[in-house]
Amino acid sequence: MVLEAAASRCRVGGCSRFDLGTRMEIRGLRRKAGSERVEIEFSDGHSLTLAPLVAAGLHRGQRLAAEDLQRLRSQDQEESVWQRCVAWIARRARSGTEIRQYLQRRRVEAAVAERVLRRLDEQGLVDDSGFARAWVENRLALHPRSGRALSQELRRKGIPPELAAQALAGIDEEEAARRLAQSKAPRWRDCEQGEFEKRLGNYLARRGFSFEIIHSVLDGLYGELHSEGSGPEGGTA
Repeated sequence: MVLEAAASRCRVGGCSRFDLGTRMEIRGLRRKAGSERVEIEFSDGHSLTLAPLVAAGLHRGQRLAAEDLQRLRSQDQEESVWQRCVAWIARRARSGTEIRQYLQRRRVEAAVAERVLRRLDEQGLVDDSGFARAWVENRLALHPRSGRALSQELRRKGIPPELAAQALAGIDEEEAARRLAQSKAPRWRDCEQGEFEKRLGNYLARRGFSFEIIHSVLDGLYGELHSEGSGPEGGTA
């Protein structure tokens, strides 16, 4: 759904029917049923809905010119886009590039998108450095990758190389590869040692780890796996 569709709109005939040469008098304001939005009713029967923040300051008897209505519509559109962005960002941290692409996918007007991006930046919700650190920490904890693979992921997220380098500084690739290997080794427990090392080595290589690290991690792992216990549960504990 295009975010612009959530912008304020008139219930009767559309905003295009407002007479540009007259002022519209507000007859009443009320919370729209089943919604958080405020419905503005005009004396001639027209109405439009606005976000509460945009409707704040309007009052009964106030007369609005066409330019006032257009300004309110623009503010309401921006507020709708802002609320959607904040909810989307709340699910996980996003890079500035991801947010810009999100707005482009939803065909948000360029001027509105820039204002929203500026507000997000001012509120500290666009932080590429913090995003990069959180991304690396999350990936190492849940889905270990090599530093090279993580650098490529950050580049696809639009993170500048210098910020990616800072986020990746000091990571222990061998430890990450070892934890990953130990978690996946039981898959190939019943294989012969050569096949076990081939499959697990290929798995680690697909995640960007170097031959040297893979060789170090695999050294002795097969024996450790089969010395953990003689029962069927010994190798999966």
